[in-house]
Amino acid sequence: MQENKTVGLQSLLESGVHFGHQTRKWDPRMEKYIFTVKDDIHILDLYKSAELLDEAKSFVERIAANGGKLLFVGTKRQAQQGVIDAANATKGYYIDYRWLGGTFTNFTTIQKRIEYLINTEEKRAKNQLNHLPKKELQKVDDKLAKLNKYLGGVKEMMKLPEAIFVVDIGKENIAIQEARKLKIPIIGIVDTDCNPELVDYPIPGNDDSIKSVRFLLNEIVESYTSGANSFQEEVVEQLTAAEESIEEPTAEVEETPETSDVTTTEEPTAEVEETPETSDVTTTEEPTAEVEE
Repeated sequence: MQENKTVGLQSLLESGVHFGHQTRKWDPRMEKYIFTVKDDIHILDLYKSAELLDEAKSFVERIAANGGKLLFVGTKRQAQQGVIDAANATKGYYIDYRWLGGTFTNFTTIQKRIEYLINTEEKRAKNQLNHLPKKELQKVDDKLAKLNKYLGGVKEMMKLPEAIFVVDIGKENIAIQEARKLKIPIIGIVDTDCNPELVDYPIPGNDDSIKSVRFLLNEIVESYTSGANSFQEEVVEQLTAAEESIEEPTAEVEETPETSDVTTTEEPTAEVEETPETSDVTTTEEPTAEVEE
């Protein structure tokens, strides 16, 4: 166990997770996660970062093991491609351009915009909008492009996710507020200028380095994949058990003595009283009168 922790610390160090912000920009609530100061830069305590990362990974694994989904949020340049890749790897969702106010708290309205986006894209693909004038068609294409910027990563999100992963909780403060209001668990990279109390599973780390962000996202993806595999195995076991329970014993058929292929019920025949055999035609002989000579 200790050996794995040491390997984790080395990886954190090589990825630059320990670098914080300048001391003048710090949030005092991050003090317990700060190890020292070097060249006016706060240095995070990687032991605590590793410990909290393990807690976040365990939580993510439990979500995946129950078939849950994650929404990755990272709209800063250093995080955009990372959250897209993480969402694709976990078959989850992402927001990489801008968080639309009401994405959670006004989810019904957001769903209507998503339905419009999907339906219009289908019509466009089937050339059902070609009757429109060229300028009108261009307006439709521009609108679709804009909607895809905001909602492209959540087009398949039919319900609220089980948790969200946020790269910069300071920049994504609206997403944090909405998730907290709806009690959606939050996993977040918390730099030295942020408030860790806003996050359910804070991961003290550098949120300005592409290498650092990528490393932490990959750790989350690894845990999710492990939990998802367990979920699939459990589903297979349940299906197998269900199939076995469906097989009912066949009813025993009472065997009848073998007589013939077709069994018929013999009805008793009425006994016919036999008459003495005399002739084919029975006649009555009348006495003949004697003739007087």
